[in-house]
Amino acid sequence: AHRVDPHSPADILQALDSSAAPDGPDGDPGDGGGGSDGAEPFVAASPFSPSPRILPPLAELKGGDLAALVLRTDLAKHPVERALNQRTREGHRKMLADLQAMPVAFKRLGLAEAVVRTLVARSDSLWTKSKKQIPYAKSTVDGWFGEADGVLARLSYYCTVKSPTTGSLEPAPDINLRRIGIWRDALKISGALCRGTTKVNDPVQSHEPAIMVQQEPRLRTKAHLILTWAVSGRGGSSQKLKTSEVKLTETGALTITFVRGKSAELQGTPTIVHTELTAEWRDILKEYLHSRQGAKWLFAHQDAKATHETIRKQLLTAMRRVNQSYCQISMRRGAAQFLSR
Repeated sequence: AHRVDPHSPADILQALDSSAAPDGPDGDPGDGGGGSDGAEPFVAASPFSPSPRILPPLAELKGGDLAALVLRTDLAKHPVERALNQRTREGHRKMLADLQAMPVAFKRLGLAEAVVRTLVARSDSLWTKSKKQIPYAKSTVDGWFGEADGVLARLSYYCTVKSPTTGSLEPAPDINLRRIGIWRDALKISGALCRGTTKVNDPVQSHEPAIMVQQEPRLRTKAHLILTWAVSGRGGSSQKLKTSEVKLTETGALTITFVRGKSAELQGTPTIVHTELTAEWRDILKEYLHSRQGAKWLFAHQDAKATHETIRKQLLTAMRRVNQSYCQISMRRGAAQFLSR
């Protein structure tokens, strides 16, 4: 292992010194991307098995194999449609299109190396900008690596592939490039390139939620703060709760069943969380639950976007009375650190 101090996207190519073979007992050895020099045109043949979601050995996939993927037209029916926001999904689709159109010279390389070289080549133009824009460029490059990792890990959502036996379109298998050393190292180096130029939001300190709740005049926002902090959850997930999914006992035992929201919808199964509230927070949440008797949704209908945006802003306002730099992830990060102690 060696320390890498990257200054430009070209430094990410140091990751190619890593072993490219997948880890684990099922990882077949391979060159991981040596391939030819790309002088001959690459003809993409589907590398996928006729059985859905089955890949050949990961080390055998080449960059050009992505050309066999076909964008799905029924995305709205997939649970990820609600779990990922529109901007993320659009970024994933654009990234996939760029990877499918990678330079011919990269298409015969192993998939991980081909993706790394494509993203580094894509980044070159950013480095011709003025020095004032370099911090933006660094975080953009890191974001591109995250988008590539994300879209390949969710190919079954975005793409189909034609079966070589039946000719029918089937969900494409998800590809976990993190099983390949060069991709893991590329992610680390792109992150190191970005660090120091991108602001990291401070976590909420353990004593601050009580101050936020005390200073907040709205009962709804008080309840939102309590639910988000108590279970180290996402504020957006709490907003999508039904009233029946929150159970509070007289002793302060709280049980929440998350059916909607990013985590539950990506996992495909509900997440059930148990915790205990202080007497003060129990009484506040009890009052709010009583005010919502007969209402289906705890805060607002999950599709009432304008109302949810108002609720989100009110939560942020309550947090920023304590610290102007806080955002929703500050609450989640602070709660997670507090619960881990």
